[in-house]
Amino acid sequence: MTSSFFTCFEPETLIKLQIFQGYIRNWLPVFLNKESKRKRVHILDLFAGPGQDRTGEKGTPLLCVEAARDYCQNSPGNRNFAQVHMHFNDLDPAHVATLRTSVDDLRCHDTCCEYHFSNEDFNDAFFRIFRNLAPADPALVILDPFGFDVSIEIIQEVAQRKLTDLLLFYPSSIARRFGEPLVQSGAIPFTEAEIAELRDADHYHAHRMLGQFIQRRIPTPEYLIAPFSIQRGSNIYGVFFGSAKMLGIEKFLALCWKVDPKTGEANYNIDRESPQLSLFAEDLPANKRDRFREELCAFIREHRPTNCELTHFCYRSGFSKEKAREVLEVLSKEGIIVVWDNAGQKLARRNSFYLGHEHCKSDPAKVTFFVREDAPHV
Repeated sequence: MTSSFFTCFEPETLIKLQIFQGYIRNWLPVFLNKESKRKRVHILDLFAGPGQDRTGEKGTPLLCVEAARDYCQNSPGNRNFAQVHMHFNDLDPAHVATLRTSVDDLRCHDTCCEYHFSNEDFNDAFFRIFRNLAPADPALVILDPFGFDVSIEIIQEVAQRKLTDLLLFYPSSIARRFGEPLVQSGAIPFTEAEIAELRDADHYHAHRMLGQFIQRRIPTPEYLIAPFSIQRGSNIYGVFFGSAKMLGIEKFLALCWKVDPKTGEANYNIDRESPQLSLFAEDLPANKRDRFREELCAFIREHRPTNCELTHFCYRSGFSKEKAREVLEVLSKEGIIVVWDNAGQKLARRNSFYLGHEHCKSDPAKVTFFVREDAPHV
């Protein structure tokens, strides 16, 4: 819970809530549709606050309640029998009392949703709830603290559960500005060398860089951390999303590119690109597009990846399957890459790349990508 709850949400807070709400509404149907075999799903919001600002604008806990209610009401024929358990915690008992009332006014009154409220220190609440989740139960952990109350150990523990996704709000500018004393006090988990690197870099990139530092500390290779940077005044904050599932990253990246059609990672011009003439308004800034194009060609040349392996690379690079496809189409048209149909043992149909979770699930090696030996310089 941020201090915005005490007044009304700033425009930048609304961007954060837009991302949170979008992902919650994409996440729930994965486990609540009738094809899912899950019996329980959990949402944990452990800095819940009172649930809304003074104007009645809904915060994260009420957005969760509303999303579950809407799915139950609007998709009754596609609903399984999974129980949705929502765990709301806040250290302030007055906030918890207010939240209880708001949830009761908004909730779905069917028996499919259960609401659990607590008034504890964050760490106590987290370990009590999280460590009692059944291994087969999917969970979404939403953490929106005032400062640095979420340790790297918490993030690492979340990452160890393959069915748990993470949405974490982080004050990246503060880590950059006051990094050394924060490191020395143990408030943030980074090294002094990393903080020096962060301090010397463009402050526009603070959140992106901290995401890279956190990724280094995740022991589970398939668990990806994806950042979305948010500027408020001269400060940079942002959301970190974490998931071990390709579908989770896919949905988050699609949401980010919808919020920011230029780079998919910020509410500001993160690479400080100058406006450039273009035939297409949706074109990416040259810096980001060209950097990805170079790295993509190098990856294909070195690894000759399948469609699933290339999907993983694109998602690690922060490109949605739609945006990656745009780059691949250009490379194919320019004669730089070749796509080989492994089953038919022939060249694949034009622009048949088979990226994304659905293709990886059904046919992860449908095609293989090559860079032509006689390709022009990339």
